[in-house]
Amino acid sequence: MARKTKSADRLSAPMPPGAGEGTQPAATTGEPAASEGAAAARVPDPQAMAEGARRLRKAWTKADEAARGQFLTWLSKKGYLPEAASAPPIASGRYLLPATVERIALKMTQEKLSPAALARHLGFSTEGPALERALRHGAALRLALVAALSAWLVQPAQGEADPTEQA
Repeated sequence: MARKTKSADRLSAPMPPGAGEGTQPAATTGEPAASEGAAAARVPDPQAMAEGARRLRKAWTKADEAARGQFLTWLSKKGYLPEAASAPPIASGRYLLPATVERIALKMTQEKLSPAALARHLGFSTEGPALERALRHGAALRLALVAALSAWLVQPAQGEADPTEQA
């Protein structure tokens, strides 16, 4: 016969009356626990959300430009709208985006620069062939060169007046 231990006595001992009331998990009582009820109160009904979205779309289409602007201003003040990025990305990792290649080609034409001359202008004298491969064939570039191209693209072209300066 196995010896009885104290822990076995505690596990098999009946609970006193009133002990453990209200502490049963929600799955055994069929009622939501207090924390589940609070969470359920915060999550709106999907049908109500769909109805609210439908009403918002309808009001947006009926609103004039001034009302839309006021609403967007209110949303940004409340922090519901993300901050606008200062400039669109020019690359995905080390690869230039197609729109960026077009912008670089246009600016190179305006400034009469070859890929090698642009690389020298940016301080990467040995990266001319790599820049040309990236522009023509979509090859990868060093991240430092991508960053330098990003800064170069936001500068006004030579001979253009800087729009931030006032005469």
